[in-house]
Amino acid sequence: MAAKVMLAGIGYLGGDVLEFLARTPGIGKITTVDNNEDYGTRKTNMAILGSALQGFYPEIEFIKCDISDSEKTAEIIKNIEPDLILNTTCLGSWWLLFELPKELRERVDADAGLGPFLPFHLALTYELMKAVKKANLSIPVLNSSFPDSVNPTLAKLGLAPTIGIGNIQQQIPYIQKVVSERLKVPRRNVSVFMVAHHSLNYTLWTYHETRGIPYFLKILVNDRNVTNQFDLSELLSASSGIPRPRGKTHQQHTASCAVRLIRAMLFDTNELVHCPGPNGLPGAYPVWLSAKGAQIVLPEELSLEDAIRINEEAQKFDGIENIRNDGTVVFTDRAVRVMKDLFHMEYTELRARDSMERARELSQILSERYLKK
Repeated sequence: MAAKVMLAGIGYLGGDVLEFLARTPGIGKITTVDNNEDYGTRKTNMAILGSALQGFYPEIEFIKCDISDSEKTAEIIKNIEPDLILNTTCLGSWWLLFELPKELRERVDADAGLGPFLPFHLALTYELMKAVKKANLSIPVLNSSFPDSVNPTLAKLGLAPTIGIGNIQQQIPYIQKVVSERLKVPRRNVSVFMVAHHSLNYTLWTYHETRGIPYFLKILVNDRNVTNQFDLSELLSASSGIPRPRGKTHQQHTASCAVRLIRAMLFDTNELVHCPGPNGLPGAYPVWLSAKGAQIVLPEELSLEDAIRINEEAQKFDGIENIRNDGTVVFTDRAVRVMKDLFHMEYTELRARDSMERARELSQILSERYLKK
């Protein structure tokens, strides 16, 4: 049977995923859901008509849905009965940082990372996962909203998405490109095993350096270990410095990541990929991905415990000290100072049930102080 996919949110990222999926063989039905009915209808119609121009005719429909209402969302999910859900909802995307004054963004980058903006990514994902649980359907959920930290937070509450998309996953082809050019081998012959957190990915994309953020990286060419042939910090700097579009236009790369993972799970292709937040773990890991889910695969010299430890240390560069067993996110002292000094928000911890209120407070502060038009 042709697969049915539900896309929760069709903004910049979700819209690109929609266009790609509409042209993916084997996809039978796509249901897009968004709170903005006019935009959602128009965006969905564009995918219907555009894919037809290329000879693809999946069934695509739009349903107005307020993800913040988990009860109504659960009813919609039960009616759709999707084989897979992709969540791209958030209340403030990562590129919001680049719309802040430069000196403010650099202070946030240096001392807090994405941590202060966690409520933007956690609030709707929390409500969606509650809805999935209420719908009582056993289906995979892929999450694009800061999965390195949102997924492990929700895992403590029994609400973890299956895997995340993007982030360090997007570094892999860049590393393959540089290695292939320097060693003069085909890119497809370069295998990368990387354990890293969103904090490293963001720092590489933005500043082209690692800035002391911990990670693990192993490189094989035709199953031969060539890692020692490279200064890894220099390699990461070089690969992240490859010229490319910036900002919102870069979402096509993330959408490509999402479609590959969707295909792996729906069509059981069992692919070796990198995923953030697999099975509720912090940060990203190499995994075998299939219809059964994500199976973490690490080189023999790295234990899972050590891999988790690397990502738990790296999450501090995103302003997160730890995530308690009850799902409470504890921020680092430096992140707390940033929230107080720049955003006048005085709290040291965040619980999922408070994330919507915190997101609204932060959105109002940013709009009034820094994002005036």
